[in-house]
Amino acid sequence: EKIQTQLKMSEVLTTNMDRDALNNDGFRLSVISSTVVLLEQFSAVYDNYPSYQEIFSPIKCQCGKLPVSNYPESLQKQIQRLVNNITDGMETKRKPLLMQKKKPPPLKMFEPKIEEVFDDRKKRKGGSKEINEKQKLVHKYKKEMKGAIREIRKDSYMIAQVQFQEQKEKDDERKRKGGSKQINEKQKLVHKYKKEMKGSH
Repeated sequence: EKIQTQLKMSEVLTTNMDRDALNNDGFRLSVISSTVVLLEQFSAVYDNYPSYQEIFSPIKCQCGKLPVSNYPESLQKQIQRLVNNITDGMETKRKPLLMQKKKPPPLKMFEPKIEEVFDDRKKRKGGSKEINEKQKLVHKYKKEMKGAIREIRKDSYMIAQVQFQEQKEKDDERKRKGGSKQINEKQKLVHKYKKEMKGSH
């Protein structure tokens, strides 16, 4: 039987192809030959993969089940070549996964370098170093003065709040005591009036 090593799937799956053309030994051998060619190409592609043995071990097992003695000599050699390639690929020793002997060096941590930014937009062109330093000090002084004034205002506001609360509590206490004193005076007057009324009778 004539064997085609490269079958075109477009021709095999076409609806116009005669079914009788597919139902013969020549077509079956052509399918096997094309499959072996593809497997050889895949074997070459995955040759360096660590999982090569797991991928191609079942294929080698299936090749051993083929009735190669009934095949043409050319196809027998083709299948044997595929089996040999798979066997060679499976004999490649794989390195087992091991823990690192030394811990990896830690990443270097860099402390942020903070530099004060001086607004030098007002610096005159061609100014001397002394003038520039003076302007820098003046700028720093003004900045710190603004911060100090801001803090003083915050403290003054808090002190005023505390003083107001204390004064309010004193006023409330004074009102409470004053009200009690007035009630006592009224009670004394009523008692005196009743006593005088009894004496007049």
